[in-house]
Amino acid sequence: MVAQALKDSGDVSGVLDAPEVMINGIIFTSKWCHICKIYRPPRCRHCYSCDVCVEDLDHHCFFLKKCIGKRNHRFFYTLLFSLTVYFLLMLSFCTIFLVKNPNALFLSTITTFILATISLLASVPLFFFFAFHTYLIADGLTTYEQILRLYKSDKNPFHKGCWRNFTALLFGNQLSRHL
Repeated sequence: MVAQALKDSGDVSGVLDAPEVMINGIIFTSKWCHICKIYRPPRCRHCYSCDVCVEDLDHHCFFLKKCIGKRNHRFFYTLLFSLTVYFLLMLSFCTIFLVKNPNALFLSTITTFILATISLLASVPLFFFFAFHTYLIADGLTTYEQILRLYKSDKNPFHKGCWRNFTALLFGNQLSRHL
């Protein structure tokens, strides 16, 4: 809301000094977004596809045409989990049908085999994508931080421990404090 008001008005007179935020003993200086005309809090990035700054930006999902960030990361993770389980169940049921009904009609067998193949082709990449995001959440990283290797030599200040990272993602506050 504040970001949109500053973006629309172009008035930056109230924003003179870059605010500093301390997280787990590490001081972050907020960066200025020239497009949105705001100081971005830590982990906030500008998405050039959506043309907006997104808090805790993980990535821009081209399949969903949305940025995955603080407000919708739990729903994205739940979607990955649900789709993975769905396709694995579909593959299991198709396999059970093919094994238990060897004398089924030719059309039923072919249809079931096609469904099983589609389920297998969809579930394998989805499973690895879900596993990758599970790893990122457990380490307290975003996709951008992993790609840029921001915390390889230093301690990740956003890592709260595996259990706390998951509970913060799945049950934490989604509302933005800064934007």
